Amino acid sequence: MNSYERVMATFDHREPDRVPIAEWNVNENVWRHITPDAKSEYEFQIRAGYDIIPVRIRYRAIKDDGIHFTNVWGVEFKHGAEMTACAVKHPYADIENISKIHVPDADDPYIYGHLEQAVRDFKGERAICFSTRACFLWAAELCGFDNFLMYLIAEPEFACELLDLILEHQIKVVQNAVSIGADLIVDTDDYAYNSGPLMSPSLFNEIFVPRIKRFTDAVHKAGAKMIKHSDGNIKLLLDSMVSTGLDGYHSIDPVAGMDIAEVKKQYGDRLVLLGNIDCGNLLSFGTVEEVRNAVRDCIRAAAPGGGFVLMTSNTVPSTANPANVVAMLEAAREFGTYPISL
Repeated sequence: MNSYERVMATFDHREPDRVPIAEWNVNENVWRHITPDAKSEYEFQIRAGYDIIPVRIRYRAIKDDGIHFTNVWGVEFKHGAEMTACAVKHPYADIENISKIHVPDADDPYIYGHLEQAVRDFKGERAICFSTRACFLWAAELCGFDNFLMYLIAEPEFACELLDLILEHQIKVVQNAVSIGADLIVDTDDYAYNSGPLMSPSLFNEIFVPRIKRFTDAVHKAGAKMIKHSDGNIKLLLDSMVSTGLDGYHSIDPVAGMDIAEVKKQYGDRLVLLGNIDCGNLLSFGTVEEVRNAVRDCIRAAAPGGGFVLMTSNTVPSTANPANVVAMLEAAREFGTYPISL
């Protein structure tokens, strides 16, 4: 069974030969420490044995001085040590007319350059996952996070019009991505703090659930599986999210109080779970033995019956101890062979 077959069996809720392993991103300093001679993150991922090849959406930078860059949406970001750059200027914080918003061309080949390469190199051997940012996060970056949360309450007509503008673009992008060869789509958003949702469940159900469903339906119609990412404690929102027809959910963050055994019991027959090794404190400051124990406990709770991919609770950050990343990979192979007997 190769990696592609292993992942597809998992998404069919069948037990493969072993638990698939994956990461959306491993910080460059970490992977270079583990494999100093690797020429790229992809080479590291192959040598590490990850079963999913992650490909992140990319937009052209219209300005980049090495410290800040502005993408074609007009959002200015600050380069940083981690995968996700920090938005520092929001072009539409005071917008009055939605027609002023510039939406990039979904057919721009630059968006899919990395995906096309991944398809040429790995199609049929490893599952290829294309990552896009969901409409909530894009709206928050265009307007400013606090501003957009206020728009949801004070200017709901504008907020929904903006979300739909972004959603239409997203749907075209993922249709193109699947036609190129993506097997999986991960739609990244954050709907919660560690303490609970960013918004009331009623507001989430009214505004976001119909749009998540529309996006999910488009992914399925195109022929791919749909994974939703959200950090934080989303217990109060998870029923609604699952009702949209999602195939998978990442990150089931243990630091936020998300219990993977509980999520497996409640949704495991419908939802592939991806997670949930603590990417922060544990990988950065824990011991090798603590990492091994966490992997074993995670596999014991979530792997039986299939429908589980072992990952961290977000990505592997620059602070991660390389020895702990290696320990996680080794423990996944040691404990993750089916049938699970831990």
